[in-house]
Amino acid sequence: MPRLATRHRIAAYALLSRAFLDGVRAEDCDGWRDVLHALLSDGSEAVAPGTDDGLRETGRRLREALVGVGPDWPGWEEARREHLRLFVGPYHVPAPPYESVYRSPQRLVMQEPAHAVRRAYAEAGVAVERLGEIPDDHLACELEFAGLLLAHAAVSGGPGAPDGRDAMERHRLFLTEHLLAWTPDLHRDIARAAPGGLYAAIAAFLVAFLRSEAGGRDSAAGAADPLPGGCPATEGPGS
Repeated sequence: MPRLATRHRIAAYALLSRAFLDGVRAEDCDGWRDVLHALLSDGSEAVAPGTDDGLRETGRRLREALVGVGPDWPGWEEARREHLRLFVGPYHVPAPPYESVYRSPQRLVMQEPAHAVRRAYAEAGVAVERLGEIPDDHLACELEFAGLLLAHAAVSGGPGAPDGRDAMERHRLFLTEHLLAWTPDLHRDIARAAPGGLYAAIAAFLVAFLRSEAGGRDSAAGAADPLPGGCPATEGPGS
């Protein structure tokens, strides 16, 4: 089964983060295709034991959903409206992209999960730049932070080095204690509200990717690309 190289894993976190923050963008289409090609190809550097078939299947579906998507794609306006309807408003939002909504009894934003992820960011020496505008537990911010931890592990020598082991453990814990504690329910709500749509395909891939990340590897070898995104960190982990 395939396992993505570290650079593709970091890219996947960044692409997913931007998709849920601002919507899928034309300039990201090549990045999506590069990641999905690496996942689904045979005989590339991405192939290694460890990834489950669920990631391959959701990757195939997402690749199919992205067929024809590019700068001249006529569906951009519809995709923009779907993103607003699902995640922003102004009316009922069927899939609020905030951990607090899914993990607090009142289903409100800025509850204890948001404070918990802010503490996790602070322990790693980072913070949300658009604080006050974007809650700490917005899915985009959590994904960017997970990618940042993975990138830090890669440049710290991977799991064989003390700093790399620490970053990988932070990464694993953040996935299990935060992202995987609520994104399956988010995916359910997206699939119900927009069945067969682009964001349903992205959400299915998201959950399979996170499960693979949490359960399939301790490796973070290879060069790390910088993480662009809407919730960038102010400093690197451990700085």
